[in-house]
Amino acid sequence: MPGMVRFWEWLESRPDRTAALDEWQQVLGGGESISVAQRFLQPLETPSTAYPNSRRRGFPLNNACQRDGDILARDETDDQTGSSLLDGGVVQYRLCLNKLRKSICSALSRVCVSQEEIDQNACSIQIGNWEPKKSILIPVHLLMCTSTDELKVEVYEQIIFRKRPGAILLTPTRMHWREKIIDAVRLYNTLLVPLCEVVEADGDTLRQTPVWEEYLDGFVLMDIPGVPQKPIDRLPENIFRRNGGGWQVRFCKQEPFTILPWLGASYIHVLLSSPCESMPAIDIVSKAAIDCCDHAVRTHDAIDAGLESATNPLLETLGHISDWEAIKAYRRQATELLADMERARRDHDNVTELQIENDLAMITGLINEAIGIGGRLKQAGNKRKNISDGFRNNVKRVINRQIRETDPALAQHLDESILFGYTPRYIPKPGLTWDIDPVRNE
Repeated sequence: MPGMVRFWEWLESRPDRTAALDEWQQVLGGGESISVAQRFLQPLETPSTAYPNSRRRGFPLNNACQRDGDILARDETDDQTGSSLLDGGVVQYRLCLNKLRKSICSALSRVCVSQEEIDQNACSIQIGNWEPKKSILIPVHLLMCTSTDELKVEVYEQIIFRKRPGAILLTPTRMHWREKIIDAVRLYNTLLVPLCEVVEADGDTLRQTPVWEEYLDGFVLMDIPGVPQKPIDRLPENIFRRNGGGWQVRFCKQEPFTILPWLGASYIHVLLSSPCESMPAIDIVSKAAIDCCDHAVRTHDAIDAGLESATNPLLETLGHISDWEAIKAYRRQATELLADMERARRDHDNVTELQIENDLAMITGLINEAIGIGGRLKQAGNKRKNISDGFRNNVKRVINRQIRETDPALAQHLDESILFGYTPRYIPKPGLTWDIDPVRNE
């Protein structure tokens, strides 16, 4: 947000924080930034004596005077340059620090606004307190310094004379940061944060950016008394992936949990891997069977390479498979049959498609039986209906018997988002994505 960046930079260059409205508008550049900043401005009774010069930047117009009812501003070094101003143009507007304080605190999570009186001329104010948990208050200060030396003095005053360890120091930008200042705040368990990175314009208000939480994640690791040291959450928000012989599951940043490797879990994984895509049930069943083959072989190879299965008890759920070559052959056949199925569909060859469905049903049944995860498909009657019914029953079994008790919200989401029938489909809410890659043993 370029306009807001200019606004923050301006705070570090003008100690009086006062200007005519034309100059404020020139600084902010229009758009959302001016809408936000105007909320922080208050008019003063004293008229402005300096105005932006459109012809010669850096040479302000001064000496406003009346002539023929007009208000004129002139360039002292160039008599030819001048400007006629509207009545409102001579009004000075000052940044109201109290309004700015409230807006910043509203934007930043877990920062409650301070009730201390503000000195409008101060270059350091306490805007509020960060509350990592109830009864723990970490002071948050805003330092609006116009030079590196001034910032150094304010920072040293905060960290040396503070009665308790831990504080958050906000600066409009990184303009005046230097290595010695950064080293000092680290030494005294203090967090230095540039406002231009953690807040942005949102309509006529400020909102925090994701960077704010990243700064806080680093702050809680500083061994500050009273501040809980939570591990940084590196897990994706939504997970449905293989982990050992089971499935690691997480929904909407909740605690991850593990479900057993039932057939329905494999089917759900295939659906989540292809959101909004309609797939015949036989395709999902076959892809799940192929994935089971791949996982079984990877696990077998890992154990052969020296990975002790005891490090992950879920590896034992795969059971003992006597004929690994047969598993690999089943996988190869299933993959080839899926490719043949695609060609038959493109050619509208319904007879061949039905025959391939029968063959896939048999192969997937053999795979499921060999790997020991159950759910062999029936071989009699209407294959298409049997496959669709078996798919639906297995998915609902996992949702109702494994997921619902641990995470009712996820169970409800799957109930509402998975469409059954001959061509099942998973339709998530906009923006919802899943991490589906298997956990690798390091």
